[in-house]
Amino acid sequence: MDKKILYVDISLKGHRIGYLNALLSIKSNNISLIPHESNDIIGKTIIDTSGFSTKRNLRNYIKFINQINKLIKAEKVDIVHFLCGDALYRFFGLFLKKISCPIIITYHHVQFNKVRNYSLNMLYKSSEFGVVHTSALKKSIEDIGIKNVYQIEYPVFNEEIQEDMLESRKYFDLPEDKKIFAVMGATSHYKGLDILLEALKKVDQPFYLFIAGKLHDFNKEYIDSKTNSYKNNVKCTQDRLSDTEFAKAINAADYIVLPYRKEFDGASGPLAEGAWYRKNIIGSEHGSLGSLIQKNSLGITFRTEDITDLTDKINVVLKKGLFWNEKAESYREQLTIESFLNSYKLLYKQVYEYCEE
Repeated sequence: MDKKILYVDISLKGHRIGYLNALLSIKSNNISLIPHESNDIIGKTIIDTSGFSTKRNLRNYIKFINQINKLIKAEKVDIVHFLCGDALYRFFGLFLKKISCPIIITYHHVQFNKVRNYSLNMLYKSSEFGVVHTSALKKSIEDIGIKNVYQIEYPVFNEEIQEDMLESRKYFDLPEDKKIFAVMGATSHYKGLDILLEALKKVDQPFYLFIAGKLHDFNKEYIDSKTNSYKNNVKCTQDRLSDTEFAKAINAADYIVLPYRKEFDGASGPLAEGAWYRKNIIGSEHGSLGSLIQKNSLGITFRTEDITDLTDKINVVLKKGLFWNEKAESYREQLTIESFLNSYKLLYKQVYEYCEE
């Protein structure tokens, strides 16, 4: 079956390039619609001219759908795969039925309330399948009456580095003799860095905090003001890390801390990367994040947005430690690119068969 897929995304930040390139590698004739030019994307790319990636209003959304339909005709596309389902909620599936071939939508974050539940129902009705990356999200979506949900484990996209922890610590000039807690990626509000900074003020054991990524919602001045009482035990990289540097930062840590707020519910790249390097996770207990950590014995959870409970859990970890185990190792084995692509190939096969009917 020589079907052609158009991949659509409205951002190339974070792990999105790795995600897109992995899918593009399945077949050489697949193409992508992306928000701006990039030399890092493999295969044929088309630039979004609708303006939807920067301003998501109804006018640009209609132009976005129209551009996709024109591409379907010009490029003889058989399936459209939106990798940006999160950006479609506000339009309730409007005009998706006008897209002239089957649709798959991947959702990275999902929130539930009366309005969003209705939007999700409309979006799923307008597509063949909707993909999520955790079993907890799949169940939550099915619980609101949606059946065409497909779960694929979020993999590790970066190539594994071959160096020991001390080498990675030397790269970032980190201490060799302290327990290092790492916070990974851009300091977006939903990631809860401010919660961690407050919690660490009352930690009664020696520690070191490594903030590895681009400073965004919380800048250097804010971080300095909140860490004054332990200022000699903090380091910020401030800039976006390369893929190799991101892996080195994970490798340098003893623990990966994910103090995400309740507004976040989805797969976490730093969790997957941390698990790949066999780092225990300290994370919020709600939603998919808490479920993944608890179900797979990846570390320890704390009550979401509860500073005191986070302090208590960090003190416990520093006194007693956390240890990698067989259950965590079993989860790690699911994080390969091969497993990720095989799952998507099975999904595409189901949609291919629909196309042949």
